[in-house]
Amino acid sequence: MGLPGIIVFIIILAGAIGLFAMAIRQRYLILRLGQPENRFDQIGERVKSLFVYVLGQKKVLDEAYPGLLHVLIFWGFLVLALGELQFFGEGLYPGFVLPLLGHYPAFYLIQDLFAVLVLAGVLMAAWRRYVVKPDRLERNLDAAIILSLITGVVLTLFIANGLRAAAHPAASAAAPVTAVVSYFLGKQGWSLATLNLLYYIFWWAHVLIILAFLVFIPYSKHMHLIACPFNTFFRSLNPMGKMLQPLDFEDEQATLGVRKITDFSWKHLLDLLTCTQCGRCQDNCPAYLSNAPLSSKRFINNMKEHLLECGKESSPGIAHAYAEQNESGGETGRLVESSLIGSAVAEEELWSCKTCGACQYICPVMIEHVPKNINLRRYLAMEEASYPSGVDNAIRCLEDRGHPYKGTMASRSSWFRGSWAEDLVKENNKEILFWVGCTAALDDRSMKIAQAFAALLKRSGVRFGILGEKENCCGDPARRLGNEFLYDGLVRDNINLFKKHKVKTIVTTCPHCYNAFKNEYPQTDSAFSKNYEIYHHTEYLAKLLEEKKLVIASAFTETVTYHDPCYLGRYNDIFDIPRKILQNISGLKLIEMQRNRGRSFCCGGGGGGAWMEEEGTRVNHMRAEQVFAAGAEVLCTACPFCMTMMNDGIKVKQAGQDKAVRIYDLAEILETVTQKIS
Repeated sequence: MGLPGIIVFIIILAGAIGLFAMAIRQRYLILRLGQPENRFDQIGERVKSLFVYVLGQKKVLDEAYPGLLHVLIFWGFLVLALGELQFFGEGLYPGFVLPLLGHYPAFYLIQDLFAVLVLAGVLMAAWRRYVVKPDRLERNLDAAIILSLITGVVLTLFIANGLRAAAHPAASAAAPVTAVVSYFLGKQGWSLATLNLLYYIFWWAHVLIILAFLVFIPYSKHMHLIACPFNTFFRSLNPMGKMLQPLDFEDEQATLGVRKITDFSWKHLLDLLTCTQCGRCQDNCPAYLSNAPLSSKRFINNMKEHLLECGKESSPGIAHAYAEQNESGGETGRLVESSLIGSAVAEEELWSCKTCGACQYICPVMIEHVPKNINLRRYLAMEEASYPSGVDNAIRCLEDRGHPYKGTMASRSSWFRGSWAEDLVKENNKEILFWVGCTAALDDRSMKIAQAFAALLKRSGVRFGILGEKENCCGDPARRLGNEFLYDGLVRDNINLFKKHKVKTIVTTCPHCYNAFKNEYPQTDSAFSKNYEIYHHTEYLAKLLEEKKLVIASAFTETVTYHDPCYLGRYNDIFDIPRKILQNISGLKLIEMQRNRGRSFCCGGGGGGAWMEEEGTRVNHMRAEQVFAAGAEVLCTACPFCMTMMNDGIKVKQAGQDKAVRIYDLAEILETVTQKIS
């Protein structure tokens, strides 16, 4: 190539690296707009995440076809990176060969094979994007450019290697694709000088495409190639139920919730930059699928676009101009100071979310969608006192009566009958507190869940107590609806109540109460986890069965499908326990709906959905259709909210079906098949 060529190469390489570094610095300055947050705990676990989720591509492979094409491209590029070192080394030192590897034929064989895998991945991606055209993928220029650049990298690699092999035949002995290319090029009858000239032309083409790729990445949606390892390393190591952080009500200057982009932490801003726009969240979002005004993908990407515009304001020259304008007393009009709500995010989007966590659970790059939504709701609720129709009534009822069911004539003692009722309330020498929860205590259908579970506790000989009219709401609806202040008051009242009654073990049939006690109350009282054992009733029933305090004595000859409650499954990873109980019941045939376990479809009741009027198709009606499609005779669930919502959905969708579907809680099924141990 000669000295002039080397100088040109160095100038181009330095320019590309400089542009790349400038772009990365700009992204870094954008992250500094966010609030501080400590994500440097448990370093060992975080490093492990890189191996499992980045190198291992664990979540990417949750979907077979897109997962496979992504893995082919990702791992192909990792291996080809070694070959790129040799290419770039030649630009500085003609004839450069990688130490140790470059002299071995196996190196060229592996390079060939992985280049083919990359090309296969690109073809699969192009087929999916431009032929299959799934709704979740947008047809944009970014994707076309990236696929073209990757194709260019592979083709120029093959041609350059083929030309070199044609000039020096021994180089292609172990590389099949290179050997084929070399064979056809060698048939052209070109001289050695011509082959060498063409080699350097394609060498330059290859290098320039690589550098164009490097410069383009930080400005495109493929920024995730750089951001993903960092976002994975800094992911929340808490269960989904513990990701929402409490507010500091002592700080009088702090905004309650999030109004502007800079109210988010730097990690939430990194989430926005990391989004791949793959659309998996949207494909699993019950709000989007029911035609509500929310797409979890657009929710993230609209805020991302807003953030990038704010980032332009943070560049040194513009920031200096704003500072001078501010000092002169003028309005800066900075986008970074504007409200997200009404610009990047519509109120209707925020209230359409069911907080089911499907978006977070499925996201391959660890984006935390739900906490962002709740923090924006917090601002609406506590700073603007703005709620959708129906929710304001639930909030007022929580404040006045300690439950969200305005207009109900039931009391918290309506569900239980019998001579044992007073003892349950008055005595303190109980093994457990059965925390009934608002829905199981006040909703006519869900009362049967409480009755069945209480009967099972009595049958197993467990001494248990209830709080009756003293029981409050756990606070979950208030928190999910954004009223953190009301939630905080309910939590503190309940903790004092537990202390007063010397409670040690709490069992509840409600996954929302369970999640609050297990994951969120310790945020208010650091000793809560140490002082109290928390069980969901499915866990406690499994324990009683294992200890032989309950014995399954009769058959349940029905075909059953199990609906995973969001706050039990995705929030707390309890998928297997209810299924194992059902599988151990004689005669019961357990079948799965298409959407099950982590991909289970929400009932529509979470996040305040039980008190809102839905736009579009009702989510519980959609889930009911999925139940009928599965061909089950019985729908089993383990949540009073799910019971209420699905009972309504089944009734509505029952018309026109060949057979009826009945709905039971797991406790109700167990009550019919177990016997008392003498």
